[in-house]
Amino acid sequence: MEDLAAVGILAKETRNVGYNSRQLGYNKHKSEEEFGVELGLTAMKYSLLVDTHNISDSVKTKLGTAFDAFIEKQNQKAEDYIINRRNDPFTRDKESYAVEWDKPLVSEIVSSMAGSLEENDFNAAFKQAVKTAMQSYADKARGDQTDSLSRYHPYHNSWISSDYIGDWNRFVERLSKGNELENVKVSDPLSFSTVDLSI
Repeated sequence: MEDLAAVGILAKETRNVGYNSRQLGYNKHKSEEEFGVELGLTAMKYSLLVDTHNISDSVKTKLGTAFDAFIEKQNQKAEDYIINRRNDPFTRDKESYAVEWDKPLVSEIVSSMAGSLEENDFNAAFKQAVKTAMQSYADKARGDQTDSLSRYHPYHNSWISSDYIGDWNRFVERLSKGNELENVKVSDPLSFSTVDLSI
């Protein structure tokens, strides 16, 4: 039953993530930083799920392999999207897709966020990981080489409207059977307006 429950929860939590999303109007123009945060939160959910459920070793191994492949596939799809837009003869503004997708940066953000669960002070580690990603985004939104890219244009900025922190805290509440997971909820929810992302 624990195996089935874990598989069901993971399937539900990844259904609308990244390029797997069936949500109307999903923003495919997300930057590496925001996409990394989105995938990072999903990786955190996976880690917490595995830690809190009594999953059999065989299922845990299969889930781990499947989840790693899921993250890699999402990152690859994001890269493919940039390449396809740049090569599409109907794309008028090729400069908006001129810079390659930074897959290692996405992976680094995912690892940093997932690693925050292992730190003694989860909140401090988590907030630092997210703030680093937000600052990177803000720097590129102002940078001469990147400010003209579609994924750093203010029109496609969905950081502030996305309730990533609320979604994480709700997941923790659903997963906990009491208050034993309170230490991995984000206290004083981090505002995505901490850095001026609209510049």
